[in-house]
This record gives sequence, structure tokens and C-alpha cells, in this order.
Amino acid sequence: MLCGLAAVLPGQSMSSKNWFVPSTEQSSGGSAASNLFVVTASIGSSVTSAAIAKSNNFAVTSGFTSTLGTATTGQPWLSAVRPLFTVLDGGTKHRVHGTELDLGSSSAVKVNGVTAAVTARQRDSVEVVAPAQKAPGWHRVTLRNSGGTASLSRAMGVLPLIEQARPYFKPGPGGTQLTKTGAVLRYRGQQDDYLVWFFSVKKIPMLPILPFRHGLEVSLLGGAFSVAIGVVNSPDGQMELSLPLVNLGGERIYVQAAAISRKPGYAPGSFTNVLQLN
Repeated sequence: MLCGLAAVLPGQSMSSKNWFVPSTEQSSGGSAASNLFVVTASIGSSVTSAAIAKSNNFAVTSGFTSTLGTATTGQPWLSAVRPLFTVLDGGTKHRVHGTELDLGSSSAVKVNGVTAAVTARQRDSVEVVAPAQKAPGWHRVTLRNSGGTASLSRAMGVLPLIEQARPYFKPGPGGTQLTKTGAVLRYRGQQDDYLVWFFSVKKIPMLPILPFRHGLEVSLLGGAFSVAIGVVNSPDGQMELSLPLVNLGGERIYVQAAAISRKPGYAPGSFTNVLQLN
């Protein structure tokens, strides 16, 4: 008699579907069935089922091989992209990590819907060259092969971008409340970038402003103001801006930065993505 369980469990550690088949063999054969698979046991001619091997913790009475009655196929799964950042011009090399990435004859990788050139691939990684992007910010990376499609929603950051290092609001009793210290905004770009921050109560369709690579997306009319920050001195291209605790009166506040740069990537400059503070 064969007592067993055949089940599909979703992988959670850089793995696609895993099949776990725990069972106990008490005689010379048999099978265990689930709604998806049939596990069949067979005892090899060299295996003596009566023999017992013991240790301090375990006893092995016999062994068997098992086969699945249904063929199994893999499915791609993504875990990370390294390096994490690229620039508007693209051209940087990255490795997309995951598993089952080499299924089929080819893999197609897209960043924010734009095809990236695949230069090499293995089971757990694919090497790509980032394509040029029209907009900065955090973008989705998608990989497709014969096993299916997998994606990461916040996989690659396109510089120059801004993000909230500390949110302006936090949950509280009765609704949203201001934090005690206000927000901290973080700029990610390149060393020696010159920044001007814009704050507005209105977001607008992207307005091209030459020679900037990406255009303005916040209104400069009615309640808008700007703060000139100066030069990014840090070698990693980061700068943080602390916002004081202000009563916004329920208004939505949008923030965007203009970056002037002499370095390749988005020279002579570009507006960043837009953040909504409330």
C-alpha cells in the first residue's frame, strides 16, 4: 500500500511551481492520486525492502522512484533587477534575476513597455541593455518566454527621479494625520546636477519645455511656488529635501523637480516624475 500526497505549492523563494511528494512505501508498489497528479512507486531490483538502515534520528526501510502521470512545465518568475537604476538615454547594462528565465528559444524583456536588448540568458538571470525612456520614475519590468510572462511593478528606476524618503502623512484615528516632522523628499540623479523644486496644487498634462528631455507636469499658475536647491554634491547623486509641517487645508500638493545636468544620460536637463503629497 502506498500512502502519499501529490500537491502543487507556489514557490516563494526564487522558484516557480514546486511539486512536493511525501510518501511512505510499505510494499512493492501502488499509487497515490490528487486532482492534478498520480504518483506511482516502483521498487528497483537492487533495493531490498526488508533491509533497515538506522541512525540516531532516522530509520530507512526502503526507497523507490516516482513518476508524475501529468507532464510538468516551468513558469518564469522575477525577483530583482541589478543595477537598480538607469537614465533616460538608456544604454546601461542590467541583470534581471529570477528563475525559469531560459525556457524556450528566446526571452523578451520590456522596461515600461519598451523592448530591452537581451545579450545573454541563464536559468536564473537574463542580461539586458536598458532602452531609452520617455519618462523618468519607477517602471515595470516584464519578461516573456515560452513558459509565460512575469513582471515586477517597481523594478527599475529611470533617472532623474524623486521619491518620498518619509511620507508627509501617516494613518491615524479618524483619518489621515500629519506626521510630526513633515515629509522628506529624495532626489536620485547624478553628482553636480542643479535642482529646482516646484510645488503646485494642480497637475497638468506633460508640457514639453526645450531643451529639457522630459517636460513639466505641474501647473505654475495659482498657488505654485519653487525652491532653488543648488548643486547635488553627493557622489551617489542623491539629495534630500525636508518639508515643514504645513496645514494644507485638504488641497492635493504635487511636486516635481527640474534637473540641469552636464553629464550623459539626460543632459542638458530634464524634469523628474511627479509626486502627490496627499
